[in-house]
Amino acid sequence: MPSFQKLYEKYKDQGLMVVGINIDTNPKPVSPFLKRLSITYPIALDTQNSVMQSYQVYGIPSLFLIDRKGYIQAHWTGYSSELDRSVEEEIKNLLNARV
Repeated sequence: MPSFQKLYEKYKDQGLMVVGINIDTNPKPVSPFLKRLSITYPIALDTQNSVMQSYQVYGIPSLFLIDRKGYIQAHWTGYSSELDRSVEEEIKNLLNARV
């Protein structure tokens, strides 16, 4: 999440929107957790797992890059040290795309 925060801060003025989805059934610990990590992008609560079902999420974390028209352009499941670089490259490509 901190790496997504950095990307959000770097590219938000160019049109990047980051939305986190929390799937915990108890939303109480979410706010303190976000404050501790200094997360400022919006977090939606999905206590019924409807977003997970709609996007066919089978692993956490899952990351989707969705273009300005609402189409999924990239999807990753899990985390590795290479993910941040891959995600940033895709973000640059999408932000530079003419739509």
